[in-house]
Amino acid sequence: MFAGIYTMLSLGDLATLHLASIAISVYLICFGCVLCVFEIRIGMFETMVRKRAGFMFTYIGRTLFLFFLATFCFPREQLTTYVVGGFTLANCALNIFVMWKHGEMYGDPTGKYSTAEQSGVQYVQDNPDLTRAAVSRATNYARENPDAARAGVQYAAQNNAAASNPFAVGRT
Repeated sequence: MFAGIYTMLSLGDLATLHLASIAISVYLICFGCVLCVFEIRIGMFETMVRKRAGFMFTYIGRTLFLFFLATFCFPREQLTTYVVGGFTLANCALNIFVMWKHGEMYGDPTGKYSTAEQSGVQYVQDNPDLTRAAVSRATNYARENPDAARAGVQYAAQNNAAASNPFAVGRT
């Protein structure tokens, strides 16, 4: 994503409408977003990512995808994109090494991973004292700032209504 944004901002390509360079930059940004969504592993995107980018859940698919991304960096012929492409190729090599070392060529290596939400719940369960302290501080803040607490409750109620019935929000 960085290489795509960096090269997109070069005014020379935009001013001369060098369409191939602009297209490569857009592809780098879009594919970088796909990689970020895959790596962050937010529960609400998990099903969509598995459905549309299932190849990312195999070592071979992820390695080929990273190699594909790296090849987009080199035609730009800028030092920054060479560096990003080099790091991406190094990541490919690391994926190949891990695949070779552990032999999980065709399995889903992320099957045992947890989503961000699951990790958050586990953290709260593992740290009850910290959770009690956070709730206590939040309660004290709400007592000392009733206007902020009221605004927060109203915001949560509106968002809950929007989540359960998005077409009814804003109508009277």
